[in-house]
Amino acid sequence: MQLRNTPRAYGLVARLLHWSSVALLLFLYLLVSGLDVPPKVHVREAVVAQHVALGLAFGALMLARLAWRLANPNPALAYGFRPWRRALVVNLHRLLYAGLFVEVGLGLFAHAAAGGALPLLGQRVTSADASLAAACAAWHDGLARGLLLLVTVHATVAVINQAGTGSPPPAA
Repeated sequence: MQLRNTPRAYGLVARLLHWSSVALLLFLYLLVSGLDVPPKVHVREAVVAQHVALGLAFGALMLARLAWRLANPNPALAYGFRPWRRALVVNLHRLLYAGLFVEVGLGLFAHAAAGGALPLLGQRVTSADASLAAACAAWHDGLARGLLLLVTVHATVAVINQAGTGSPPPAA
């Protein structure tokens, strides 16, 4: 398998970036699931700090994915999709990327507004503002749920395409 994408196949780097981000996103979601109930409630601060640091790492990983995508051909464009379906695929990916970047930003704003220091910088960038922190956290949580639905739709369509009931991927 080649490192770079070709017009008809994803390369090793794109695949590693994709599946690494999927694994990290799933881990981030599971890490904070049930955080406000026993047994996790007593370790809330430590878990939130870990979630923030890993969320920042996820944002960096998504920046790497975006840079790689922009520097390489997009094999999905070679699929035998009708124009409306190709537009749907391209725009779904754009929506996913935008939503994930906004999600990371909201998480960092919520943490900073709650008085938390930003990972790597070790600095507080704003004074604590409980109402701003609560609003950012609520948007962060709501967007996470929406993105989970969007990722589920994306994965379902990908499985359908791979199973051959939709348009199959291009030959390498």
